[in-house]
Amino acid sequence: SGRVSVNGSTVTRPSAAVAEGDVVEVDGAPPKESRNRSGGCGEFEGGGHLHLIMNKPTGCLCERRRGSGHERRSKEGDGIGNEVGRYAEDASPRSAAIALSGKKGGRKPELRPTVYDILPQSASDRPSLATVGRLDADTTGALLFTTDGMLGNALSNPAFKVSKLYRATLRRPAPLTEDELQDLAGGVRLPHRRGAIVSGNARNAEGCPPGTVDLCITGGYNRQVKHMLRIVGRPLKDLERLEFAGLRCGEDLPRGGCRELTETEVESLYSLARSRLDGLNVC
Repeated sequence: SGRVSVNGSTVTRPSAAVAEGDVVEVDGAPPKESRNRSGGCGEFEGGGHLHLIMNKPTGCLCERRRGSGHERRSKEGDGIGNEVGRYAEDASPRSAAIALSGKKGGRKPELRPTVYDILPQSASDRPSLATVGRLDADTTGALLFTTDGMLGNALSNPAFKVSKLYRATLRRPAPLTEDELQDLAGGVRLPHRRGAIVSGNARNAEGCPPGTVDLCITGGYNRQVKHMLRIVGRPLKDLERLEFAGLRCGEDLPRGGCRELTETEVESLYSLARSRLDGLNVC
């Protein structure tokens, strides 16, 4: 790509030899040294990676497909880009889907916007940027992105038991009973998952309308919270993820907005990944 040079000469071949004492530059500057955050495991390197958190709006798919993001907007004109920008502000999924499809009735899944459509261009243009796990299209809240594939895979691996805190609004506006809370804590069986038993720490949310529940899980089955609540007889109406691995969006981050993780937040993710690796004895 012409970004790398050795002793002032642009490198055109990946196999170019570099000897001790040669001056290597990337984009005209010495390459940054990557700090190994693996604590001896050698698995995680945090230097140079991008880590984001998005306050995901409803109606967005957690996938990167061909033609999504700013590449698609540039091909289809500024009008669509403007519509997506407004979507990030008012969280109107139908208007964004119509804007991206270019016609009415844009409710087919393939015509829905993706989370990459509302990322800043500097982030969405990075092909290595990926979500850490997924949220359903209609689920809102904390969604992490990273360019560190090793870290992303570790945090989304069910064996690592990373905590995820959700706030569910139930269809029936009444608190969960003690029996229902105990059923969730003791574990419910998911028939569509070959009888897998999953559990979660649930409580009726304080200071919220009746029928608002906070549920913390460590599993990673698709639509797990929805199925758990349905099995105990309390189907949900809306679902928001408040935390992922202890990280929150923050009160100042609007729906559809994203921010870069702080150094402390990034270090907490690497520390969590290291501790889980040590617990699994994979180093």
